[in-house]
Amino acid sequence: MKELAVLKESTMTSREIAEVTGKRHADVLRDIKDEIEKLENKGLDTERIFALSEYSDNTGRKLPQYDLTKEGVFQLAARYDAVVRFKLIERATKPKQFTKIELLQMQIESELENERLRIENEAQKEIIKGLNGDLQPYQIEDIINRVVRVGGGNYGNRYNEIYRVFKEQYHIDLKARMTNYNKTVRAKDRFKSVLKYALANDYGKDLLKVVTRLYPESVRVIMDGINQNTGLGNNEVLLLN
Repeated sequence: MKELAVLKESTMTSREIAEVTGKRHADVLRDIKDEIEKLENKGLDTERIFALSEYSDNTGRKLPQYDLTKEGVFQLAARYDAVVRFKLIERATKPKQFTKIELLQMQIESELENERLRIENEAQKEIIKGLNGDLQPYQIEDIINRVVRVGGGNYGNRYNEIYRVFKEQYHIDLKARMTNYNKTVRAKDRFKSVLKYALANDYGKDLLKVVTRLYPESVRVIMDGINQNTGLGNNEVLLLN
C-alpha cells in the first residue's frame, strides 16, 4: 500500500505541468503513472522523484496530484516533443519567485490545511473515545451510510468519492472487483452495492478511515448522535490502527 508522500525538494506539481503543457490534468496523471510503471518494472525507485499527494478543488473535494522533483520533471519531459520539453525544463530550472499575494495565499492554504488536519484528528479521536468493542460490519455500514447522507443530496457522488480515494490509497478497485465477482455467481448471490461487497470482504474499517478523512465534520455529527444513544450501543469501539 502506497501512502501519500512529501518530497523534500518538490519542483512542480502535475497540475503545474498541465498548465505549462496545455494538457488536461487527467492526461498528465496518466503519463506520470505510465512513467512510474515503466521504471518500477525495471526495479527502479520512483518515489524520490514522483510523490502522490492531494489538493482541494473549489468544492473542498480531495483530488490526487503528483509532486515532482527536478529529476521527475526531466523524466516526464523526455516523452514530450521538443517545444514542450523545453518549456518544462525551463520552468523546472528557473528559480521560483513569489509575489506578496502568492505568499499570503500560501500562508492561508497552510492554515486551512492545519485546521483540516485538526478537525480530522478530532473526528478520529471522537470515534475511538465514543465506542468500546469491535464494530460489526452492519455497524460500520450504518456509520458510513449516515455520513454520506448528512450533507443532503448527491449521495452517489459521495459514495463514488469514497471508493475513488480508497482505490488511490489501497490500490483496490472495489467496483471492478464486485462486478467481476457478480459475473461468477448466480443472480441471487450477487451483491447489490459496492459497500456491501466491501464489508463482506473485510474492507469496512479501511473504508471508514477514508470516510473519516474525507468528511471529518460529518463523522463528528454522526458520533454526537451515537454518543446520545441514537445509534450504536455502549459496548462497541472502532479500532483505527
